[in-house]
Amino acid sequence: MLPEIHNGICISKDSLGEKCDGFAKSEICNQCKCYCVKQDKFIDEHPASPLKQIEKVCESLQFFLEEKNNRYGNSAINPVNVFSSLSINDSISVRIDDKISRIKNSDKLRKNDVVDLMGYLALLCISGGWTDFNDLLD
Repeated sequence: MLPEIHNGICISKDSLGEKCDGFAKSEICNQCKCYCVKQDKFIDEHPASPLKQIEKVCESLQFFLEEKNNRYGNSAINPVNVFSSLSINDSISVRIDDKISRIKNSDKLRKNDVVDLMGYLALLCISGGWTDFNDLLD
């Protein structure tokens, strides 16, 4: 994998701290043989860039939620209410509380618990009609 660059300085294991020449996107720095960028930005197209990692996590979470929805039906947003008559928000909130309790009482943080929590938070946003976050940007 290619090294990551931040602020014109290579932060890869092999070239840690070397100053980069600041080439344009997708050009290789002759000094440290890494991809470099100008103006203190990571290369957006690089697989290790923060933007690509965010995209990967969001796409994976979307697939996860779609698959869970296919397996269990739309039970979080449209519960069957056989044993519970809680509102959708309250039902999701109980699941979030349970998951947080499990995380708090566990010796280690587990991927499954984090992904479940992210999913429940996404479902809470959906049930609240919060599907656009542009108004939260400063």
